[in-house]
Amino acid sequence: MVKIDRVALAQQLKYPGVKISTLGELFKFAQCVDSKRVIEWNIESKINPEEVTATRGVNDFVTLQHKAFTTSGYKLSKITVSVL
Repeated sequence: MVKIDRVALAQQLKYPGVKISTLGELFKFAQCVDSKRVIEWNIESKINPEEVTATRGVNDFVTLQHKAFTTSGYKLSKITVSVL
């Protein structure tokens, strides 16, 4: 079971209506400071297997995520994924 740090969550800033960047947009933005692709990424993914319409299905999600990783320009060894 994952413990949630409620104090840390309460300190997060909220910006209603702001769109969350896609992985592709994030990798493209990182090019500005990491043209040599040396950043090591730790990507945390979340899906909801209990409410199947709340997120994409597992296979679709993994396929799209893998596509974003392989087209990012980073070696896959630079990308770690945690699924919650």
